[in-house]
Amino acid sequence: MGSGLIYASVLLLCFWLREGNSQNLINDQKMKTTLLINEVNADNPGDDTMEYLELYHVSGQRVALNGYHLVLYNGKGNVAYKVLDLGNLFTDDQGFLLVGSGNLVPRPAIILPKGSIQNGPDAIALYFGRSNLYVGMPVNNENLVDALVHKSNKRDKADELVRVLTPGTEPFLEDPSFRITDDESMERCQGMDSQRFFQLGAPTPGSDNHCIPFSQLNASVGLINEVKLASSLGDAEFVELQGHPSVEVKDLVLVLVEGSTQKIYSAMEVKGETSPDGLLLLGSGLSKIPEGAAHFQNFTFHQNSSTTSLLKAGTNAVALYGGSISHFVVGSRITSTPALLDALVYTTVEQLSSELLDILTPGKPPFYVSKQSQAAGASVSRCLCCSVSGDSSSYALTKPTPLQFNDCPKMRFSQKVSFCFQVTDCQLKPQDESTIQRVLAQSLEKRCNCSFSPAYFKDPVLTCEGREMTFTAVMSARSTDQLDRELQSLSMMEKSEERFRFGNQNNSMAMKTCSSSAEGTGTPP
Repeated sequence: MGSGLIYASVLLLCFWLREGNSQNLINDQKMKTTLLINEVNADNPGDDTMEYLELYHVSGQRVALNGYHLVLYNGKGNVAYKVLDLGNLFTDDQGFLLVGSGNLVPRPAIILPKGSIQNGPDAIALYFGRSNLYVGMPVNNENLVDALVHKSNKRDKADELVRVLTPGTEPFLEDPSFRITDDESMERCQGMDSQRFFQLGAPTPGSDNHCIPFSQLNASVGLINEVKLASSLGDAEFVELQGHPSVEVKDLVLVLVEGSTQKIYSAMEVKGETSPDGLLLLGSGLSKIPEGAAHFQNFTFHQNSSTTSLLKAGTNAVALYGGSISHFVVGSRITSTPALLDALVYTTVEQLSSELLDILTPGKPPFYVSKQSQAAGASVSRCLCCSVSGDSSSYALTKPTPLQFNDCPKMRFSQKVSFCFQVTDCQLKPQDESTIQRVLAQSLEKRCNCSFSPAYFKDPVLTCEGREMTFTAVMSARSTDQLDRELQSLSMMEKSEERFRFGNQNNSMAMKTCSSSAEGTGTPP
């Protein structure tokens, strides 16, 4: 490729600001279908003093709730036992509204007495534009926006509630055995097909649901969930695994592989019990991590040397296998076998050999950890779970979160961007978005030093028309501060004359001014 690609002269990033920011109010009630029942915890251990229901507006912003009502229905008799008027209330700056017990943190907008949300079989319904709602009313679906029919006993039925509110579904079971040692909630998640569904998970009042699709996890238990390299000698380094909650782990082996030789330089047997969130931690220097991670089964890395970190710089790999440690001899060459459950090939250098990739993650690029990100103590965190393994695009650079939910980029901190390039022939453009995505992410990270990685580009689209190739994506962040730093770095890129080479191109390319046809609408992503 490449000979037909011509240099362009000027860089201009065409980007569109979100419609307002997190402080703006959204009052357009035409968007009413974007207010959802997001999480419900109706059955707590003990006296039900931490129960709640949570609403979420998909804009992730502060939203006026005039005209909305919540109605709680009793499955015995199918009548309303509580009606809550949400008028004069707003979601918070991240789009959440909590209704529940006064013991909750953050404090709910509406405080309910202990035991107010019944365990089921019952239903919670959200309505818009109705004033004729009252305690004792029969269940109905007039102006219904959203609903959840739930129960806490497998044998319970709620046929009438389902028929009226959620036809074609089954009542959702809040199974207290899901997290044996802790509480659980019914949380709303979004699948790969953009369809929303409920599942059980750890309670997260007033924050993002931890949507781990446990049914998709490998039956043997494990995926690599987070990897942190030491920023200096003696600094914390760890590998965190994701499995099912509170289960015994055995017959797993964690293997560390040197990229230059493709040989095993460390192997350790993994066994113990996962946390109530399904996490298991292996590492050293964990006391140096804020809010430490010592309450559950932790394994200490077996250091080969007191003068080097175990997770090496350069191009190397972390691999998780099922089986016996006797099959993984230090100094032997690594192989890809059916026992391979997951692997992460990472690099701290820009030039690398592909041999390790060909063995462990064929067809996938390595995950690039810049020197500044490593020095800042960033982690490589899985942000796409759990049907995909051995794919670096499932990970993002984040702050370390040992035995906690990964701090992944969020769409509510996002902005649509477009990068344009001049070509002589659209047939000569790169074959997919991922190559451009990786190159642009590395360039951006060099400027912002904000732990930016390719996964921060959401919904990438590569188009080509005439002599203009356009890469468009939603650029996300983990906070407003990080998004501001990303935008400042984009401004720096705009003024630079940096040239880019994508994949095996012979020629480098500069960016060009985007034509008017590449401009967006300014609608929040």
